Amino acid sequence: MNTNIIDYGAKPGVLCTEAIQSAIDECERTGGGRVTVPPGLFVTGSIWLKSNVELHLSHGATLRASENLDDYNAPD
Repeated sequence: MNTNIIDYGAKPGVLCTEAIQSAIDECERTGGGRVTVPPGLFVTGSIWLKSNVELHLSHGATLRASENLDDYNAPD
């Protein structure tokens, strides 16, 4: 499977954690493949990569860590 985070609702400049994670999870469920981050600035909290899934950042793509600590999973 090859997909783009935009297809899951990601928008540049705003928090996109759910969209990125949904794309990763769906890619893994269908056997793996590539999740593409297109050019632009995408803000994220914690994301969990999965087996057989490649997170590909296109030329000009930036993943920026959210400044809000509530956007991250609490440590165990």
